[in-house]
Amino acid sequence: MAVAYSGGRDSTALLHVVARTARDLGAEVVALHVHHGLMREADAWLEHADRQVKRWRKAGLPVFFVSARWMK
Repeated sequence: MAVAYSGGRDSTALLHVVARTARDLGAEVVALHVHHGLMREADAWLEHADRQVKRWRKAGLPVFFVSARWMK
């Protein structure tokens, strides 16, 4: 399974529910993050999203983080 993950509240809640469900089903989840480079805060969002996924993995959720950079 894959979830588009910006790091904001909505996508964080969605990713968490999907990761918990995946754990119960014996599946894995990929959190997909796009660094859009459109805001000054884009680097901070990337770091935040990566840290959150690492915390969940450490807690036993089967979630992996994948990011790509897209710049104008």
